[in-house]
Amino acid sequence: MAASRRIRTEDLMKPGWRSFLLTLGLWYLLVTLYMAMGSSSRPLLEKYGFYTRYSWPNFLLSYLNIVWLVPRLLHHGRVGAYLSAATAALAAYVGIRYYNHVLQDPAMYTYFTRSGDQLVRVYLSTPEVVKSEIQKGLQFLLLSMAYRFILDRIVTERRISSLEREKLRADLAMLRYQLNPHFLFNTINDIYYLALIRSTHTADALLELSELLRYVLHTKEDRVGLDREVEHLRRFVNLHRFRFPDCHVSLEADTVTASAPWAIPPLILISFTENAFKHGEPGTEADPVRIGLRIEGGRLHYRVHNRVGHAPSKDAQHGVGLPNLKNRLELLFPGDHTLQTQLTPDGHFIATLSIPLQSL
Repeated sequence: MAASRRIRTEDLMKPGWRSFLLTLGLWYLLVTLYMAMGSSSRPLLEKYGFYTRYSWPNFLLSYLNIVWLVPRLLHHGRVGAYLSAATAALAAYVGIRYYNHVLQDPAMYTYFTRSGDQLVRVYLSTPEVVKSEIQKGLQFLLLSMAYRFILDRIVTERRISSLEREKLRADLAMLRYQLNPHFLFNTINDIYYLALIRSTHTADALLELSELLRYVLHTKEDRVGLDREVEHLRRFVNLHRFRFPDCHVSLEADTVTASAPWAIPPLILISFTENAFKHGEPGTEADPVRIGLRIEGGRLHYRVHNRVGHAPSKDAQHGVGLPNLKNRLELLFPGDHTLQTQLTPDGHFIATLSIPLQSL
């Protein structure tokens, strides 16, 4: 629908049969509104015939100004050329109007005045007719000029909006591109460790990784089902358990996946959990890694709670996971999201996120 409106707006601005017909249709719409506000009792078809016969110079002058004079002269700073061309067009307009009214229908430029008990028809002089037509022509030139500038403003704003959307898509694509190698690098490190210790779960871990990569590489949509994103999170947790079989993780998301079909941006949940496993300590039975998701008021509330390592790695301080997530959130939900991180005195790291949901 938006694309259709954009095409119609631009078509109104370019010379050609399409802009001519569209502008003509708009003109007759205005004529219809003008007739509706009048008090004439003449039949409707007679009214249309009258305005078709006598107002077509008004339309041609306006159309010429909209599609030729303003864009080709005034927009390019050729004010002198515009004034010369507009003056020539105005002279032709006055000549046509004078021919139509004075020569074809002299009664058009008359008025009645009372002389005693009689009404006397008075004909306007030629200078009065010319002056009147010049005033009308200038009105149509100014109105059509304003109309053209309005069209230009509409198209310019739509182009700016389109460029902003394209830039947003490019920025998001770049951030996702940064995220994928980061995720892959961390996961390969885990599987490399399994291979070093000759774990029997290495093949299973590779299979789990292939499913994770299938989601990362094949998900091109701007929004995915919340259940798919949670399933991706579960696979990541399972992959981590292959490296640390005794790791205890509490993932509470059943009420979320069982709720209405919601949609969120893909790969928006993985950073918290990934950081918890990479920079934190494996969860214990007494102190597990806690991952919780709940929906309240049309928003997703996401929380990850884990114990941090005693000697945080350099990458923990300068990694790309959380900064990447913050940048994506600013682009996706400007002013409508909450991301908080906290290091507690007892050595726990808590990350919380709140974002609006969309119906799938």
